[in-house]
Amino acid sequence: KLGFIDESTETLNKFESKYLEMKFKNENLVKSLSKNPLTIARLVSIWSDENQASFFGDLIKASKEKKNISIRKGDETVISYINLIDACILLNYIILYRKIGTINVCTNQYNSRSNMKAIVNNKKTTSISNLTGLRIHSCKLNWREIIENRNEIF
Repeated sequence: KLGFIDESTETLNKFESKYLEMKFKNENLVKSLSKNPLTIARLVSIWSDENQASFFGDLIKASKEKKNISIRKGDETVISYINLIDACILLNYIILYRKIGTINVCTNQYNSRSNMKAIVNNKKTTSISNLTGLRIHSCKLNWREIIENRNEIF
């Protein structure tokens, strides 16, 4: 998708990713088993530091060590991400204020993996305006009213 995806966006019927398909099926299972109003917090990709075994861990480690990180197939796809501390602040807010329904937990941070790697490699980035991917946004949770200064990866 080229546009923003919020809680009101119609769910896809087909998934290119087995991971997204699994998340969709699990969400529907939880909804079908719940008798009370429930909250489903949809978290975007989380980053914290170089000690995590993930794309973000490798990216942060390469940045700190001033090493190049190689581009891979699929890196041009846009992803949404959030810092772990920011995600915890938003989840705390959802719990304390008893927000109900499906809520995207995000801080409107998105870019392509290739651009994030280009930043680490001191290379030129490209516009993501024509790249497809997951630009996750929330119409139910205004992170700017909850988090004073969001954590930036770079």
